[in-house]
Amino acid sequence: MNIRPYGWMLLLLPAVMAVPSALRAQLKLGANPASINKSSILELESSSQGLLLPRVPDTTVSTLAAAPDGTIVYYTPLKSILVRKDGYWRPMKDAATTATEWLLDGNTLPAPASFGTVNNMALPFITNNQERMRIAADGAIGFGTAAPTTLMHIRTGVADSSGLRLENLTSSSAVTPGAAALGVDENGKVVRANKVMFYSGGAGADGASGGTADVDEVTKVWVAEVANTSTGVQTINFPGNISFTHILGIQVTAKGGSGITDTPIAVVTSNTNNSVTVRVMEAADVTTPSLALEPHVNTSTKLYIRVEGN
Repeated sequence: MNIRPYGWMLLLLPAVMAVPSALRAQLKLGANPASINKSSILELESSSQGLLLPRVPDTTVSTLAAAPDGTIVYYTPLKSILVRKDGYWRPMKDAATTATEWLLDGNTLPAPASFGTVNNMALPFITNNQERMRIAADGAIGFGTAAPTTLMHIRTGVADSSGLRLENLTSSSAVTPGAAALGVDENGKVVRANKVMFYSGGAGADGASGGTADVDEVTKVWVAEVANTSTGVQTINFPGNISFTHILGIQVTAKGGSGITDTPIAVVTSNTNNSVTVRVMEAADVTTPSLALEPHVNTSTKLYIRVEGN
């Protein structure tokens, strides 16, 4: 029989057409290629070889960061198979980890165990499919922010709301001796205020009735504790968040000394709307009767200052 070039393909065409379409839509690699499970689109069969998945060192690369759900890779940093689910890479369970994994409703632990990430990745916490808290890779904790800038960073997203509440601390709570007040700086960071208190309120008739404050109306009080200097004279500047237009009164007292000759006497020598200058004196040494007072230079002495104004 004389067959023209490529005519043999015409002879094979009927055989190919006779193969069922279900088999043509399936693929089998390895042993017994003629035998394939009806439910598989791809079947591998071997007694000495296995399936080698792509070995990925970083799942944040552009091609994998947007991979569709169902994608499977072998993640080399964790030595684990990861599957893409709901837009995240999640480890597949195996027999070795099932007994030690963190479970819903809690675990019974024989010893302390770690929970978190072992690479340079953050640990977000979500509710209602929204991130509420995050522990950044450097250990900073953010509430309402995915980029905390301090060890603990709270962002409410609501003006004039800090999002922090300390319950059971009422006006009748006991005062801790030596404790200092807390304040916030211009960036919203909580800072120790060096035992300074500042508040506003209406003390006069106009302020009480909602009118304009007069010069004789106290609306601000600043109280501070500072240490005495080695010269007995110092100018104390008011904190940057405190501004007086009129200062109505300044009181200063000193506590320190153990006898008549070293008992401190504090006086205000001058002031501005932003500062007050204090001089601390004590009785002169009895061997120099020509001096009535001399500087009190004990640095353990504390000065207590109260400024009232508006």
